[in-house]
Amino acid sequence: MRTAIIVVAWLWFLVALHAFTEVAVNLLLGLGLFLSAPILTVSWLSYSFMKPEVFSEGRWRWSWLSAPVAWYLPIVLLVTGWGFETRFALSEPYLREFAETVKNGRDETRDGEPRRVGLFRVIAARKGKNEGEVIILTSRGSFDRCGLAYRPDQPPDSSWSQDHLRGPWYLFAEGGS
Repeated sequence: MRTAIIVVAWLWFLVALHAFTEVAVNLLLGLGLFLSAPILTVSWLSYSFMKPEVFSEGRWRWSWLSAPVAWYLPIVLLVTGWGFETRFALSEPYLREFAETVKNGRDETRDGEPRRVGLFRVIAARKGKNEGEVIILTSRGSFDRCGLAYRPDQPPDSSWSQDHLRGPWYLFAEGGS
């Protein structure tokens, strides 16, 4: 039973880490992860009270104590924004190169042809409405499509939802899945 709890905790960690460091969290996936964390917590606490020796057994102690870290670390990364910031920082050179390629008309990714750019899965990329603007869609939310906007030449306008990240990068969301 304890092995199952540890394995499920780390599988939850992998799914949550990916979901919670994306531009937007899918509503159903986020809800499933949100509801399953308390179930994991109760399972872990119940087993800990029924078998307190799990804390004193040398080979199990650290793996057992790692389970709560596995399901709460992604939540901390989501709430603080550190997960997305780290993912973006590690991917920025690749995203910039990709955006420049799209901007110069050498590559556009259309819906249905996803590709990996840095640590992001790009589902579509296209030139924006403004000169030099590139829209990189990385996720489909429940009600909109989200991603990054590369705007090296202009400040943002108010025609779409956006938040400035840094430099020429903005978060992007457009209605309609």
